[in-house]
Amino acid sequence: MNTDCAVCYVSDINFLLPSLVSALSLRRFVPASKADIIIFSIGVAEDCIAACNEKLLTKGIRVQSLDMRVFAAIDSGNLAKTYTPLGTFGRFFMEEFLPAECKRIVYLDGDLLIVGDPTELIEAKIPEGCLAAADDAISFRHSMGFGKTTGDIRSYFSALGLKRGAGYFNAGVFAVSRDTWKTLSKEALSYYLSHMDLCKHFDQSALNAIVSNKRKSLSVKWNFQTQFKIWGADRCLEPKIVHFTKNPKPWMGNIDPWGAWYDHYQGELRSLADLNLPLKRVSQEDAKKANMATKKSYGYLRWPIVSRIALKMMSFKEYEDGAWL
Repeated sequence: MNTDCAVCYVSDINFLLPSLVSALSLRRFVPASKADIIIFSIGVAEDCIAACNEKLLTKGIRVQSLDMRVFAAIDSGNLAKTYTPLGTFGRFFMEEFLPAECKRIVYLDGDLLIVGDPTELIEAKIPEGCLAAADDAISFRHSMGFGKTTGDIRSYFSALGLKRGAGYFNAGVFAVSRDTWKTLSKEALSYYLSHMDLCKHFDQSALNAIVSNKRKSLSVKWNFQTQFKIWGADRCLEPKIVHFTKNPKPWMGNIDPWGAWYDHYQGELRSLADLNLPLKRVSQEDAKKANMATKKSYGYLRWPIVSRIALKMMSFKEYEDGAWL
């Protein structure tokens, strides 16, 4: 451990390779003197972990096994019904396995890339008792005043005890002190186990329910989700972290709206090919179908005037103006 900040990922074997690519994208901006990078692995063989660590030794990126026994309270059978990997709950337990020197945590999902200098986020001192995160795309849909989807989202938020206007954050990127996360993670796990029927987005729902007004809002430039790209929000801000929140992911094929990142992934994956890690891909035909579906649903948003109107209706600028960071 070189610093008091640990940037943490949690991954099973199927997401390990994209997580490595994401960690390498972070290292291009953030040297080891500013933050450690730890990828907590779930159910990954020790020889595979050793090979990854040998490969990444000079990059200051460490893969570390997460003890499977910590998941004993979570019903894996229930998760199987919804195709949710057990690893999504790993962030609830990562604090127990961090080095003693770690005082601050920045958590990142493995399906994202750092495309701009994130130093401001890495060095941010989050007030004790608070968690910093950006709104999820569905939170902006919640702001609209009509439509069945909007009504369903409002009902969902209400069931979690979230008041209108409070927002709902995406847990794929967050920053928090270690002491605060030790408390919040336990509270969120307890909430999930007691309210599984309400937690549509599983651990993310539980986190939103218990964090509530203890959140510091981040600009969506720190968690620029696929829907923001579709809405054309990058016309009014410059993303620092892009988050591929919809399937198929850009490493799987040349997929809209992130087609520009397909070649980047291919280059990175070639450099890691000797690790022989699994990676899901889609056929050209399936990629074509996915792109046609996106075009059919959101093609009208290619027009800047339509994009601006949509963002205005969702109070996007107001959210950005009020962001803590």
